[in-house]
Amino acid sequence: MENSNFAIALYQPKEGKEEELLKIIEGHTPLLRREGLITDFQPLLLKSENGTYLELFQWKSVEAKNQAHESSTVMKVWEHMMEVAEMKNLSSLSEADQLFPNFNRLK
Repeated sequence: MENSNFAIALYQPKEGKEEELLKIIEGHTPLLRREGLITDFQPLLLKSENGTYLELFQWKSVEAKNQAHESSTVMKVWEHMMEVAEMKNLSSLSEADQLFPNFNRLK
């Protein structure tokens, strides 16, 4: 089976920071791809009812995921994300309680 190491990153924008967060997200997966960390799978950007953004992408491997945490370039972007958004988990979404959750697709 092909690598199935998918990530679902959740970002809840801080008040007044939604546009800045969207700009960061726009450059996030291209950066990960340039760094050789993710596959050619076309990332998805979804939005929940409460305004949390869900970014879905596929790591090349567990090692690649670990390398991302050691990359100063990637860490700089992630630190910027944390300045403008709170990182959330799936259980924080009301959709998580639904049998077949639906989200709005942005990309």
